[in-house]
Amino acid sequence: TTISRRKALYFCTLMPPIAISGLRRTFELLYFTHWCACIAGSLLYLASFAGLLAGAAGALLAPGVPHAAGRLGALVVVRGARHGDVLGYRADHPGGGEATLIVAHGNAGAAIDRGYFVELARARSTRFDVILVEYPGYGARTGSPSESANVDAVVEAIDLAKRSGRPIVLLGESLGSAVVSLAADRRRHDVSALVLVTPLPRLAFVAAHHYPFIPSVLLADRYEADAAIAKFAKPVAFVVARHNE
Repeated sequence: TTISRRKALYFCTLMPPIAISGLRRTFELLYFTHWCACIAGSLLYLASFAGLLAGAAGALLAPGVPHAAGRLGALVVVRGARHGDVLGYRADHPGGGEATLIVAHGNAGAAIDRGYFVELARARSTRFDVILVEYPGYGARTGSPSESANVDAVVEAIDLAKRSGRPIVLLGESLGSAVVSLAADRRRHDVSALVLVTPLPRLAFVAAHHYPFIPSVLLADRYEADAAIAKFAKPVAFVVARHNE
């Protein structure tokens, strides 16, 4: 060991000064690059956070939501039965609705971001009134999200829509596809059809794909949509894609 240390010391003493200087400059460049990356990441985070704040601020403007206006008209805030909390947003067809489309969004974003579903519904020959359901803890709605809370939100929207006596179609994207499937299982007589966009069959499948080392029994929420769909004896449309982003 002593000989090895001496050899290392001897080797260092033989290294030309230019090599030491170049090594130092390399470390300085790496250090500088690291901090530039940290600063850039912080700026991107702040920019995205500012965007979320702007969206939440817009969602709190009742009864209309200015930034969701335009060709779609203003989205009107729908209040839930519990303490007048935000249940979601409604856009009635200007020509009078023939049916109601209830939309449950995916895990990312919020209902206020799904105005494009209103535009999609307006492009159909059927005149749809659209309700964009918000989950507890998302967007402007208080509370905490969970399987039961999210499904309850869609069920409440169904109970609200069925007062008109018009057909009800549920549309869910990604996680929302499981939510509407479970809600339809609880309101089979009230729902006329399902539209499932990049559907989630059950949460355990996704968990096993991304975290195969974690037992599925540890999942607090299961979202077993496939079992619910099997009992739904009405039209179901699937919209699939290679990448669900």
